[in-house]
Amino acid sequence: MLTHLMDYLIEFFLLPEIEDATIWESDRNEYLKSIEKKVSSLMQSYIANSLIISRTLQISLNLQQS
Repeated sequence: MLTHLMDYLIEFFLLPEIEDATIWESDRNEYLKSIEKKVSSLMQSYIANSLIISRTLQISLNLQQS
């Protein structure tokens, strides 16, 4: 899933296609790693927020039933 997302982001930002043997490979790899870190961080935040919302809804329902 992460690879698919990275491919999408590369296409979205119109990053140039490069050959593996070019001098730009390390720059591209660093860029991809930074995107991967950002996506991972966003996914973790989303999951954490989803859990907080879910727990809040559970508490709210429990209070309404009491």
